[in-house]
Amino acid sequence: MASSLHEAASSVATMSDGDAVETSSTCSMEETCAKIENALRRNLKLRDMDNDSKEDEAPPIITDPTKLPGYTPIPENAPQWKIAMIEKKNEQLLDDALRKHDVVRQEEEKWKDVPEWKKALMIEREKRREEENAPFEHERRARTEEMAKLQQLPEWKRNLILKKRGDM
Repeated sequence: MASSLHEAASSVATMSDGDAVETSSTCSMEETCAKIENALRRNLKLRDMDNDSKEDEAPPIITDPTKLPGYTPIPENAPQWKIAMIEKKNEQLLDDALRKHDVVRQEEEKWKDVPEWKKALMIEREKRREEENAPFEHERRARTEEMAKLQQLPEWKRNLILKKRGDM
């Protein structure tokens, strides 16, 4: 009788990548969290295996997704919609952390074989170049944003605005 109740009460939570995590209403909160965390870790390991085609790359800094800032543990007796929402949020946090780690890794790879003195010199030149081009870049960005807004307008209105400005 108890096993049939356990079978009837069990449910399967599906994560966004298709992994299924079996939970049940008779499981404790710790067991449910552990199952979900293990599924997240498996997901992380699979991503790492896909991304680690090069053997000289450093392992990811993120070893435990529960240690991420903003990680939300799944509360006990939470409805399925809330569990799904929290899992989605936690997966998004993991993806953001991995993306940031990849950016840092790419930046390190960029400067890997460059001497420190040359790196400092090149960074200084790049900053100076950005400062010189800042007014032009701001103007260009404002113009492209304005054109994007105009593209959303109907053609007759866009033509009217451009004619008033004298751009047409």
